[in-house]
Amino acid sequence: MSGKASTPRIRIVVEYFYNPNSIECKNFMKLVVNPLMRDPRKDVEWKINNIFDPKVKKEVEEYKIDAVPALVINKNRTLVGFNRQETIKSIIDEEIEKERKRREVKLE
Repeated sequence: MSGKASTPRIRIVVEYFYNPNSIECKNFMKLVVNPLMRDPRKDVEWKINNIFDPKVKKEVEEYKIDAVPALVINKNRTLVGFNRQETIKSIIDEEIEKERKRREVKLE
């Protein structure tokens, strides 16, 4: 048995904010968000947020969401508008790596 402690599992949250009446939001969900959500990654948790839901009001204000579709990645990176799937996947990977490095620093 090695003396090295196991590293805690990295998990980030990606929150999708949408307007249910917006064609652009529906297309973004269909073409970008759904395919990314189907990717069986254990390190990403998805939350889908209707901006008109009163329970989501606090997050909309906290993240300063003033246009949709919008993604908030790991509570610190906001993408507004229609972004390509590859772009979002790349940013998610960057955020996972940043989180991994943050945790490594805390463990040392």
